[in-house]
Amino acid sequence: MDAVILKRSLRDPPFELYRILTYYPYHLTCVLRKRAFLNTPNTRFLNEKELGTLTVTNRVPLHFDAVLRRARMNAEAEADLHRMIGALPPDEALLSLALCGRQLYTHLAAQNVGGDAAKTTLTELKINTIDVTEWLGRIIIDLQVYGLSMAQDQLAEMLMQIPDQLCILSSIYQEVSEICDGEDGWPLGQRLCQLLHYQAETHADAARVLVDTMAVEEPGEEVIVQTMRSAPKDAVVLPVELQEEVKPPRNNVVAFSLFDRRRPSART
Repeated sequence: MDAVILKRSLRDPPFELYRILTYYPYHLTCVLRKRAFLNTPNTRFLNEKELGTLTVTNRVPLHFDAVLRRARMNAEAEADLHRMIGALPPDEALLSLALCGRQLYTHLAAQNVGGDAAKTTLTELKINTIDVTEWLGRIIIDLQVYGLSMAQDQLAEMLMQIPDQLCILSSIYQEVSEICDGEDGWPLGQRLCQLLHYQAETHADAARVLVDTMAVEEPGEEVIVQTMRSAPKDAVVLPVELQEEVKPPRNNVVAFSLFDRRRPSART
């Protein structure tokens, strides 16, 4: 990401200076926290069965993969993806965006989109989406499938990172979108990246407001976690360009899901 940020700073120095001072510390902090979690001796990495469970339970990656396989996406299919991701709680939306990013990277690498100049950004996409999947996916699998809960303070700290993780993915998808829009680009990939960027950015804004409000109103860690269980967040609306082309989405309300009592089957 260092090279990406510096590259963009040459195009728009004032904006990117602000971006470096605000975004980069969050990025570095989140990476260090994830690495600390992933490098602990007791960390169990996801196996294929658990990864399949996350994919099937989340549902969005299945529809995303179908679009990639068809190699085309009309307005209705695009709106359906927006609605599915937009109706998810912030934590599930982050996992969904990471799982879709892993699929997207496979196609980008196979088609050599952007050539050698894009390798740094695509590697950043690969690393971040794998990290998020292993970090958040392990927590969700342990909680919802195996019934293994985290300590309240650890869970609260993890939820506080959700907005920043969404911001990081939003930035990466914007960069990949520009690559797909270039000379050796991929039009479908560009549209999919814009879709993922829009959802990550919108979810990040909503999640940050939710988290900041909870932190202000309830300063105790245990009370923050309990408050998150019932705090609602409006479903993300469709982009303006799609609102006139398709039927309006349902008025869904969602909240953080890590306290849901559902226990999806571990069978895939």
